[in-house]
Amino acid sequence: MSFVSREMLRLAIQALDDFTPLLVVSLPCMLADSVSTAKNIAEARKNAKPFGVTEETAWLDLYFRVPGGPPGKPYYIPSTRQWVSEEYSGKTLQRLRKDRDGWVFHHPDAKRWALRPDAAQNVVDKVLKEKGKTYRKVPLVALLAWMWRKKEISSLDSAMRNFIGEIGFNRDDLIPLVYSDEVPASFKDAGLADAPLNDDDIAEVLGIALPPRTIDSIDAFTETLENSLRAKHFIAPEGFVQRIVSGWLIGDIVVLVGPPGTGKTFLATSIGAGLMKAFGERFFQISIEVSADYDIGQFLGYENLAGEFTAGRFAREVLLSGDFNDPRLVVLDEWNLAQIDNYFAPVLSAIESHLPLRFPGRVDFSSRSEDERKQLLRAQPLVKDGQWALPESTFFLATCNSWVDEPDTRLPLSGPVKRRCTILTMPNVLLVRYNEKKDAGIIEVCDTLIRQEADTVRARRALGQASAFDLSREASLNTYPQFSALPEEARTKLLQTLRKILDDAANGPVFTVGILRDVLLATIFANDPAAALGRQIADKVLHQLQGSPDILNSIVQITKDLPNAAEIEALAKRMGAASSERRIRPVV
Repeated sequence: MSFVSREMLRLAIQALDDFTPLLVVSLPCMLADSVSTAKNIAEARKNAKPFGVTEETAWLDLYFRVPGGPPGKPYYIPSTRQWVSEEYSGKTLQRLRKDRDGWVFHHPDAKRWALRPDAAQNVVDKVLKEKGKTYRKVPLVALLAWMWRKKEISSLDSAMRNFIGEIGFNRDDLIPLVYSDEVPASFKDAGLADAPLNDDDIAEVLGIALPPRTIDSIDAFTETLENSLRAKHFIAPEGFVQRIVSGWLIGDIVVLVGPPGTGKTFLATSIGAGLMKAFGERFFQISIEVSADYDIGQFLGYENLAGEFTAGRFAREVLLSGDFNDPRLVVLDEWNLAQIDNYFAPVLSAIESHLPLRFPGRVDFSSRSEDERKQLLRAQPLVKDGQWALPESTFFLATCNSWVDEPDTRLPLSGPVKRRCTILTMPNVLLVRYNEKKDAGIIEVCDTLIRQEADTVRARRALGQASAFDLSREASLNTYPQFSALPEEARTKLLQTLRKILDDAANGPVFTVGILRDVLLATIFANDPAAALGRQIADKVLHQLQGSPDILNSIVQITKDLPNAAEIEALAKRMGAASSERRIRPVV
C-alpha cells in the first residue's frame, strides 16, 4: 500500500500558494458534480444544473475539514493558508462564483449554474494573469496530494490519471490552460509513504496547531488524577476529585473555597502531575497569583500608545503559548482578592460564547521573527485578525477564601461569575480524620505531612535547587520519619492539644492541616522536640484560637510540664484566660 508522503504534502502546500479558492475549491467541485457547459445564456436556461451551498459544503467536509482548527472555523484552505467558517460556501465561495458570472459562468437563475465555453481562457486572462501576475497554472499533482492526502494510491502516475478522470478536469481546455497535469521531478523524488498521514502529521506539515488529545474514559482519567494526588500524599475525601472533573466536563471554572491551610493551593498545583500523566508532554500548567489591585491590563493586556497589544500574564502564558489545542491547567490563586468581573470578564465571555474575542490593540507581526510568527499562529490561529479564542482544553482551578470569613480582604463572587463556576468547599481533612478515627486519624495525617515534606526536600535536592536549610531538614526527617518516632513527651502533648482543639465547636472546623503542618515540622526540625512544641503553642497555636477563653485554660493545663509553660500561661491570660470575658481577646 502507498500513500501521499509528508514531503509530498509539504510540496503541495507550497505549490498551491496564492491560488484563488475558486480554482482550488469551487471549480473542482462543479466539475465533479458534472455542471454542464452552455454556449450562451439561452442554452444555460435549458441545461444549467442546480449547484450551490449544499454541494460546496459537502465538498469542504470531504476534502478541506482539518482537525484542530479554531472555534467556528473547521475548514483549512491550503492556497490561502486560512481557516474558514461553516458559512464559507454560502458567503465567500458563492461571491467568487457570482463575481465571475458572465465570463466564467452562466447563472440563469438563483439555483442553477453552467460553464461558459471560453471559461478557461477568461480565467487565464482575468485571474491567473491579473495585475501583472506571473502566469502559473494550478498544479493538479499538488491538488491531488491535498485532496487525497489519506487515500491509498498505487503510484503517482496512475493516481494522477484517476484524479483527473474522477474530478473531470479534462474538459473545456481547462487542461492545459488553467490546470497542469505535469508531475514535477520534486514530487516524484518526494516518494510515497507506506502508511497514511495521520492528523498530527498533517498539522505539522501545515504548521498549524496539533489536533486535540482526547480522553477515552472519564473514570480512568479521574483515577489517574486521584493516583497522582495519592503519590503526593494529598489527603482528600472520596469523590472530591470526581467533582472537580465533573465541573471541567461542563466547562466550569472549579473554585476551591475554604479557610487557609485546608490544602486548596496544594491541591490546585499538585493535580497538574496527574494531568501531565493523562495528556503527556503537550500539557502545561500556569499559576497566576491574583493581587488586590489586579485589573484587566495586568491579566489580559492593553493597547499601548502605539496602538499595539501589550500582553498581560494570562495572554502571554495561556493564550499565546503552546499549541491552541494543548491541554492546560490555569490555577488562579486567591481569585477573589480583586473584583473578578473587573479583570476576568473577557474570559467569562469566551467561556459562555465559545466565540473569538478581539485583543485590545493590534498584534504586530512585522517586528517578530519567522519562528515567533509561526508560534503565534499555532497558539492562536486567528491572531492575524487581532482575535483570540479560549482553547477548549483549558481547565480552570481557582482558590478562594470566603468573603464571609474575611470580609475585609476578600470579595464576593457576582451572579455572572457564579453562573460559570462549580464551587467546592475544601473539607478540613484533619477534623474529618479525627472524627473518623480519633487519635489514629491525627497520627495518619501527621505521617502524611512528614512524607510530603520529605518528598519535597528530596525533590529540591535532586534538581539542584536545595535551600540553605534542606540538608538539616533532611537529617531531621530521617530521624523522625513518622509520628511514632518523636519523643513520647512531644507526641503526648501534641495529641492532647489537638484533641482539645478539634473537640471544640468553634475551633475544630478552622484548625486545619496547614496549621498542624507548621507545628509538626517545627517540632521535628528542633533538637528538643518537646521544647519546640511548647514554643509553637505560644507562637502559633494560641493565636489561631477563637470563641470561649475556656479552651485557653485547658491548653495551659496540658502544657504545664513544658519548658515554656510560664510563657504559655502568661500569653493565655493576655488573651482572656482565667477572666470573665466571653470571647478570646486576640493579641494581634
